[in-house]
Amino acid sequence: MFLTNSVPEASAVGIPCYPGARVFQAMNKSMIAGGTNHVLVLFSEDAPERVLAFYRMKLSGWTEEKLLGFGDPVFHRGAGPIDLFSAEGQSTPNVTVETITESMKFEVMPTARTKITLGYQPRS
Repeated sequence: MFLTNSVPEASAVGIPCYPGARVFQAMNKSMIAGGTNHVLVLFSEDAPERVLAFYRMKLSGWTEEKLLGFGDPVFHRGAGPIDLFSAEGQSTPNVTVETITESMKFEVMPTARTKITLGYQPRS
């Protein structure tokens, strides 16, 4: 995993960031070998339902499904299921919205309620 200290410009991401969310991590390489997505992890103090409503409105043309068929909501470009644990899935723009449990809370943002992960293809 390669970390970068620079947060990408919104125009380079091409996926809207949730208003008021704070950047926790930016990676300039996929977490899966062969994947081409860059990854941006955000935390929000808002409830997951509110974050989901935002992305349902902003990504209305994207497919929404549950991660692995039963997990956290994931939005992605294209039809059909996505496997985020594959190189193809890690090369498809996507947004995952997770509820932050007590065991996931960090000192960096202890009031966070929602984790938002953006997988994107950098735009120039």
